[in-house]
Amino acid sequence: MSIKVLLKEDSVFQRNLFSEMLSTYKNIEIITVSKNLEKILDKIYTFLPHIIILDIDIIKSEELTLFEKIKKKIPLPTILLTTSEPDQADSSIKSIISKPFDIIIKPWGIWKEELPKMKN
Repeated sequence: MSIKVLLKEDSVFQRNLFSEMLSTYKNIEIITVSKNLEKILDKIYTFLPHIIILDIDIIKSEELTLFEKIKKKIPLPTILLTTSEPDQADSSIKSIISKPFDIIIKPWGIWKEELPKMKN
């Protein structure tokens, strides 16, 4: 059985890198989307993913609105990709990101070299 992953990554370059990394696993099927909420929700209803990976800045509360809307409409396991440390967020944001999901902090440096290190 394959695992369906919906990947929302704003950067085309990073989206391609994450897609390439995930596609090396034969049991993972990937669909990618940009940041448009309607497109994401449409893809979720069409693709029926098992997990969602969202690129958001957890410091900017307006970006968390997307995450909250998705979680309210469709409670799927979600991994947040971010460049910000969770402890930098204010208390209202911490309550949102403390839900049962994972947060992956993107590495600093040259993306082409650093992102593939996250694969394992």
